[in-house]
This record gives sequence, structure tokens and C-alpha cells, in this order.
Amino acid sequence: MFLLCNHLNAFQYTPNSFSFFSELLYWQVREQGGENWGQVLGPTGPQQTVQFLNAPFKWSPGFRLGIGYGGEGQLWDLSLNYTWYKTQATQAASTDTGEIHSSFLGNFFADNLLGAGLSGPYYHSASLRWNIQHQSLDIELGALIKANEAVHLRPFIGLKTAEMDQSIISIWNTPFNNQTKLPIQTFSSATENIKNDFRGIGPAAGIDSKWPLLIKAHQELALIGRFSGAFLWGDFTMNDLYQNNTPVSITIVNERLTTAATMVKGYIGIEWSKAFQVPLLTIQLGYEGQAWFNQLRYYNFDMGRMNNSLFIQGAVLNASIHC
Repeated sequence: MFLLCNHLNAFQYTPNSFSFFSELLYWQVREQGGENWGQVLGPTGPQQTVQFLNAPFKWSPGFRLGIGYGGEGQLWDLSLNYTWYKTQATQAASTDTGEIHSSFLGNFFADNLLGAGLSGPYYHSASLRWNIQHQSLDIELGALIKANEAVHLRPFIGLKTAEMDQSIISIWNTPFNNQTKLPIQTFSSATENIKNDFRGIGPAAGIDSKWPLLIKAHQELALIGRFSGAFLWGDFTMNDLYQNNTPVSITIVNERLTTAATMVKGYIGIEWSKAFQVPLLTIQLGYEGQAWFNQLRYYNFDMGRMNNSLFIQGAVLNASIHC
């Protein structure tokens, strides 16, 4: 986006110039499949309650850094940018008279190696910590198109590499046998750790747009937007390890998946720019939303092989210099 701002302003610049930008991100994640990592069943009776345990992700900061080069006449540009973001969801539940069941596959075989019944042990308390770390590197080649005096467009093509690492750590205490409803004596606590990591690379394309709102005394105020997408080919690596203090370890083998994953993102915001002789200072504030399809792929006891999407949305504050 920073190159579009520099190319589409109302001022004149020398060709063969550079742009530098930094962005502060404040985003939140929502992931399909994170809304049912466990179930709390109330005491059996004519009005029994069932509560599904979700994973509410926190609003968390991140950053994006980039550099760009504008070619002769500023009609084309080449840019490179790096994005980093990390967030976490936490949740806990406890009950004195009800049952807390796990939706993870390793727990089903705990104290139940033959896989009998409809569930493994249930518990009286449980907690979850779900970590997500995202990194991406983008190379773009763009060209300026002036649709008219009021609307400016910058279509671009590029190459995107991305990582999406997810770790799901759950802790389970005070186990009961689901068949007899009696306390389990062989262990008192358990953990289940799941990894769901993606690495991919592939082509990307999109379009930037700018609608000037006000031009006055070497300053400009404009509405800006962007829409883009990428088709990534890569690997999903999944691990699932259940352990209790018997001690017993149960490993669920999830084969590595080599397949395609797609993503799209959109942005809309306000830009203010001011010229200082040669350098141009640009400040942007906007909203960005991303959809990463088919990101959650581990094997779940309740839902089988997962194939769920991850959504990112939030604020972006940008500062860039063109010189």
C-alpha cells in the first residue's frame, strides 16, 4: 500500500526513488474449530445443561516492515515487505458435580486403549492455551493506472511465502471413568499438546486503489483500499501427544499433508500525506481483514479430520517515507 500512496500523490518526484514503511498492527484471530475444544455436561436430570468451551483469542500487536523501489517515471514499482504477528487464547472450566469432556483424540484412548464407549475419561477441571504465530514475506511488482483524475489504481502480481504455527496445550485434572462414573485411581492429571504448522509459497495478485478527498498546500487527504489473494503450495505438519502422570503417553500419528492453501485479504483506510521538498511523509490508519482457508488440519475426536479456516481482522497504523 505504501507504494501506491507515493505514486498517486499530487506532487512530483524524481524517478528511480525508494520508499520505506513500518506498520503497527493490532489484530484479533477467530478460528473455526476453536469453539469446541471441550464440553461441560451438567448433572443428569430433567433439565441437564451442556456448555461448549471455546478459545477466545486476545487482541494482540504485531508489525509489518517494507521497502520499495519506483522505476522510471514512477509508472511501475517493486516492493518487499515482512509481517510478524503472534496471539494467544486462554480458557478454563471447572465443575463439582458435572463432567468436562475433551474433544481431542488422544484423551479418548486414555485408560481406554481398546477405544470402547463413546468417550474417554471426563474431568472436573480443564484449561487451554492456544498459541498462533504468523510470519509472511511478500514481493510485489505493481503498475500505476489512472482511471480518471479522481480514481487511481495499482494492480500488482507477486510471490508470497507464509508460516502459520499453532500449538494447542490443554490440561485436565481429577479424572473419572466415563463408564463407571467412578474416580480413576491410576492418574490424577493429564496434558494433551497438539501442533498444527503450515509452511507455504505461491503466487499472489491484487489491486490497490486511491480516491483523493482533499488537496491543499502540499498536503493530501485520501481514501485508500486494497484487495489481494494468494495461492500457496506447502506442508501441514501435525503432532498430537497425550500424557498423564501414571505415566502414560499416547501419540496420535497425523501424516504430513502436502497440499494447497489459499488466502484473501482486504483493507480500507484514510491516508494523509505531506511533501517536504524531496521526501514525502505519509500516515495511514485503516482496517484490514484476512481469511486463511483450510488452516486447521489435525484429527479431532468429535469432528474427524479438521479442514477449518482462520480469520484475522483489526487496525493498521502505517508511517512511510518516500525519497
